Amino acid sequence: MKLLFYTPTDPSFPSNMAAVAFAFAMGTWLYNRKLGGVLFIPAVLVAFARVYVGVHFPLDVIAGAVIGIMATFASLFVNRRVELIPTLIIKAGRKLYIAQSLNDGLKITFNLS
Repeated sequence: MKLLFYTPTDPSFPSNMAAVAFAFAMGTWLYNRKLGGVLFIPAVLVAFARVYVGVHFPLDVIAGAVIGIMATFASLFVNRRVELIPTLIIKAGRKLYIAQSLNDGLKITFNLS
């Protein structure tokens, strides 16, 4: 394989650049299908370019794409679990009358009497 770019200094498996590109595209797609679909185009082009210049083998970018997409779903799973913690704290504060809900946001008051 003749390199067009540079000699890599680290192992090529998996492609970190493909993983990041596909993770970004998938994360955007989950919230905005149209924009996410558009972002998959540069993700595929990045993956193809990495193979074309000889920095990665095809399996490297495929694995990177799969890892990026799986990382997006893993972070979404963790986010949904962690997001419950502040919500539960705010609900408990409201029941104890130390947190008050406003239209502009959350106002915390302390009754020291």
